[in-house]
Amino acid sequence: MAARGIFALPGFTRAQVVFGLGGGLKGPLETSYRNAVTPDRLRARMNATIRSFNRSVVVVSAPVAGWAASVWGDRPVILVGAVVLAAAALALTASPFRDARMPSSPADEGGDP
Repeated sequence: MAARGIFALPGFTRAQVVFGLGGGLKGPLETSYRNAVTPDRLRARMNATIRSFNRSVVVVSAPVAGWAASVWGDRPVILVGAVVLAAAALALTASPFRDARMPSSPADEGGDP
């Protein structure tokens, strides 16, 4: 799936740039939407839960992926990861989440903020 040795560097660089652009755009949009639709009294709990879940997934999945790569090889495990991410993207594309909009605020409607 990728070049080996020094020839892999341009591919890794392009992938990191694309990843950085996606994360840089997604993070603020996702956080703003989550905060807008969550009641004030639950906002801290929601943010703590999301952060805990995100961090724990990384802690668990990294060793599992390393073990799988050592058993079955790097390329099959990367291919499985790509298929899982593509399936998640398709699921989100087909879900109502695609049409989610920021709720309007009273200030947008001419009322008091």
